[in-house]
Amino acid sequence: MEERAQLADVQDLYVYSAQGPQKAPLRQVSSVDHEMQTETIRRRNQFRTITVGCMPEAGHLPSEVMNAIRPQLTAFANQLPPGYQMQIGGSERSRSRDSRIWSSSC
Repeated sequence: MEERAQLADVQDLYVYSAQGPQKAPLRQVSSVDHEMQTETIRRRNQFRTITVGCMPEAGHLPSEVMNAIRPQLTAFANQLPPGYQMQIGGSERSRSRDSRIWSSSC
């Protein structure tokens, strides 16, 4: 039992810098919160979902964060097994909808 991973061990996972070979424990660049919830299978459009969220630091726009991370997200999405898909939501989704409406009305 004592050798099993604990939820707190997630904070000890390493993340790598996009600008070099440096790595840092996740706890140095993020905060990990957990809470008890009733057991439910979350769905969106009838598909089971896992939702991951984040908020940019003060002084950074969500669009700046998305522009920086988009290549990594695309690579991740391309490696998903058959039957799995990744969708971007939030302000990025709203922004892409607005741009389609704008371009179609020009």
